[in-house]
Amino acid sequence: MREIDPLQLDSQIARAAHAQRRWRVQLRYGPASSVCPLGCSGVAEQKTLTELRRMEGTGFAEPLGRWVLRLLTERTCATELSTVEREFRLRRHVVGEPVRVELSLLQLLERALYHAAETGAWLGEYLGSSHELARASRALWRRRAELADELGHEFVDVHELPCKDPDAIAETWLTDSADAYLSLAPHELGELLVVAQASTASDGWPGKLTPRTVVSLVEDPGLLRGLRLQFTRVPRALGPASFLRALTALGGCWSEALLPVQMPFALVHDPQHLREHTYGAVFGLLPLLPDFVRVRLGLSRSRARDHVRALATAVLIEARALALRVLLRRPALGGQALGDAFEHWTVRAFGFRLDPPLAGAIFRLRFDDAQRLAGLFLAASLQRHLVETHDEDWFRNPRALDELRTGASAVGTPTVEPERLAHGAQDLLVSLRERL
Repeated sequence: MREIDPLQLDSQIARAAHAQRRWRVQLRYGPASSVCPLGCSGVAEQKTLTELRRMEGTGFAEPLGRWVLRLLTERTCATELSTVEREFRLRRHVVGEPVRVELSLLQLLERALYHAAETGAWLGEYLGSSHELARASRALWRRRAELADELGHEFVDVHELPCKDPDAIAETWLTDSADAYLSLAPHELGELLVVAQASTASDGWPGKLTPRTVVSLVEDPGLLRGLRLQFTRVPRALGPASFLRALTALGGCWSEALLPVQMPFALVHDPQHLREHTYGAVFGLLPLLPDFVRVRLGLSRSRARDHVRALATAVLIEARALALRVLLRRPALGGQALGDAFEHWTVRAFGFRLDPPLAGAIFRLRFDDAQRLAGLFLAASLQRHLVETHDEDWFRNPRALDELRTGASAVGTPTVEPERLAHGAQDLLVSLRERL
């Protein structure tokens, strides 16, 4: 069996990771091959993982193994990933309500989110047309389950998850935040989606949602100095919550731009992006600060309070949706019937039932959902620290911005202690309750 040169493998991983990212972008935004461009790289192979297992304890084996597992998963599931994106973005459906038109599922969902008065009609057409998408999504996770069976589920969990037992963290969050959520009490999916867009918080935002206008909301010499941001895409403008998603994307790009380039790729970059999700959420939570809304959006104190309440509601719904997705990962990998788990956990998360066949069509699972939830909790703790240390307008304080940049520039780890996540969940809950 060949001896692995860690630095050579790291260089190969870096090239393969960039190719994988380009392929993922093509899947989302343009024509792409159903063959992930990693098959001939010599990296995304089970034999490479086997060889790395022999190096366990060397300090470099685990980060290399995390990347090889992620790239192997992408290559193994390439056909299924491509099918899911094709069903969601490209296949067109003729619908009759509220008008007769031919649209993709993505376009149907966007209309359901954007046209609040017609949400029920558009959402009904989406759900009625999404059976093939649901089937493709379940096929993707069955393929993932087969790979986990081959490698060992414990091995996959250790190299893929940010902490031990994220299910317990997610379930505790659903329990602890239930009273705050029930005070909103959306009674069905359409109402939930409308509330999640925070449409009543529409004042003060830039007229267009573009990378430039998003950067303008946080632009500060101390924050962006000397950085070359690879921030070129923003979500569709479907409501004020779209600006939260765009700020989250900006924060992830910002943290990535701060990474040291001279260190080995696998030591600096987490294939599940816990670090990017954490600092992305720090940016995404900024509009929950009343001072930010008053200063950046130019609103009065009373109007800012109303804005923050609507945006906090959107964050609460998103956090509970993330917890739902985390709790569906294990059933999706074969622990139990996904449809039954979907029905059970959607009732726990949102208080209403969704049919089991819709699993895979709505609240679709992503490979890094556990990191997204963990990043949100860590960001809540970081924001609380910045507020307590530098006051609520820390986003204008040079010392706070230097502290934030210093922390984001440090090489972190792809894992976190469950206790820190539990504290972060409480910090987020306290913050949301203060604003609801």
